[in-house]
Amino acid sequence: MAISFRVVNSGTVAAGASTTQITIGGNSTSFATPALAPQAATYFTQTLETNAPVTIQIETNVHQHLVSAEPQAANSGAWE
Repeated sequence: MAISFRVVNSGTVAAGASTTQITIGGNSTSFATPALAPQAATYFTQTLETNAPVTIQIETNVHQHLVSAEPQAANSGAWE
């Protein structure tokens, strides 16, 4: 099986380089994520040979201050 995904900078300013980690069935692999211009994307693929169900988790280490505050404000009623 091939697991493909993309990391997108959906913001309006450039995002610095970061790390993206994919965990499949408890086994983790980290990928260097390049700096991304606004609306740019980078793509990753991880392959796996299995005939059993597995849990897949994908995480990126985007710094919290780079995440848009608008959805947080709309959900909490105040800026954080």
